[in-house]
Amino acid sequence: MGFYSFKTIDGESIRNAFSSKGAFKVFMIDNKNKVYPEFAYQGYGVFGGKDFFVLTYEMNTGKKVNTDNKKEFEIARKKGMKIYDSDDKNVKYPIFSRKVIKWKNEKPESCEKQGYFY
Repeated sequence: MGFYSFKTIDGESIRNAFSSKGAFKVFMIDNKNKVYPEFAYQGYGVFGGKDFFVLTYEMNTGKKVNTDNKKEFEIARKKGMKIYDSDDKNVKYPIFSRKVIKWKNEKPESCEKQGYFY
């Protein structure tokens, strides 16, 4: 499995800890303004201990995922990926920022450099 990443709300690529440029602190923020600080992004979609796609699933279904249950986690993550990839205008997305800001619904752009290839 390769790396993947996103861009912050202002378009900056979220670098992972393995890139030659190194990681920086980034905040993932949900629709309830809960903040997930990440200090050394590893490149696999987890920010501040929370999986981006699971959070996307939770935000759009209202269901809380038991992440200790591997099967439940994997199902929610796959469904979250489908939600992220959908063209539904009603989807709510977590956002990324270099500073803590108030959440606004904006789909994070995928980073073509995977947070690594610069």
